[in-house]
Amino acid sequence: MREAQLQRMLRERLKKLGIETRKVQWVGCRGAPDLLVLWRGGHELVEVKTQGGKLTPLQRREHEILRAGGFHVHTIYGEFGVKLYLEAAQLSGRGGAAPR
Repeated sequence: MREAQLQRMLRERLKKLGIETRKVQWVGCRGAPDLLVLWRGGHELVEVKTQGGKLTPLQRREHEILRAGGFHVHTIYGEFGVKLYLEAAQLSGRGGAAPR
């Protein structure tokens, strides 16, 4: 399954849990994570890779910079990684997006 398909699967399933996501593009900054996940009371950034995918050196550097700035950054690998992430979302009780 391609990264775009995995992202779409993740976004659709999170939406069913009441969790908002945004596909993000960072102007002038390559290597930034793919998605912003908006939990009730918080947020995190998510990079989605295929099962055999790897972060580029640029992505690893950008994720380190974001983490140093206080962001939570997760990398999800393949369909199994999507399923694990969704299970964690359900178990954490953080479902539902922040109020508008």
